[in-house]
Amino acid sequence: ETVQKSKIFFDDTPLISVEDFLQRIKKAKESLNVDLIIVDSFNFIPNNLKNIQECSKLADKIKELILELHVPVILLLQLNYVSDYRHFNYPDIRELRKFGSLNKHADIVTFLNRFSYYDPDEQYAYMCELIIARQRRGIARVINLFYGLTTGKIKSLARCSE
Repeated sequence: ETVQKSKIFFDDTPLISVEDFLQRIKKAKESLNVDLIIVDSFNFIPNNLKNIQECSKLADKIKELILELHVPVILLLQLNYVSDYRHFNYPDIRELRKFGSLNKHADIVTFLNRFSYYDPDEQYAYMCELIIARQRRGIARVINLFYGLTTGKIKSLARCSE
C-alpha cells in the first residue's frame, strides 16, 4: 500500500549526458516531489565517460545530490557475468569496479541471478536468486525466488506454494 501511494520517478532515457542525468534527478525531486528515483540502464551513462576516475566523479556527484535532496535513488545496471578470470557465471561485486566509487557509495548492492540463463538445461530453471552482496545495515545473503519462465515474473517461493 505504501508503494502504491508513493510518487516514483522512473527514468529510462538512453545515452544521456552526465549533466542531463543529474538535472533529471534534481528536477524529479524539486518539481514532482518524488519519493523514489529509479534509473534504468545506468551502465549506459558511464559508457560516455572515458575512465574509472570519471565514473567515480559521477558516483560522487550522485551521492552528493542524493544527500542534498533526501531522496533514495535506485540505479539499475546490467552486468556481463561471463568473464575470463572466472570459470563460472555468477554475479560478483568486483564487477562494479569499472564504475569507480559507485560501489563504495551504495548502501545496498543486490544481484538477480538465473542459472538457467547460462545453462538452459539447468534442473532449477524456475529458480532465481536475489543476492544481497552488501548491505550496510544488515546481513549479506542469498534469497531463492520463483522465476516464471513464460511470464518473467519473480515471486517468493512461499507464495508459489499457496
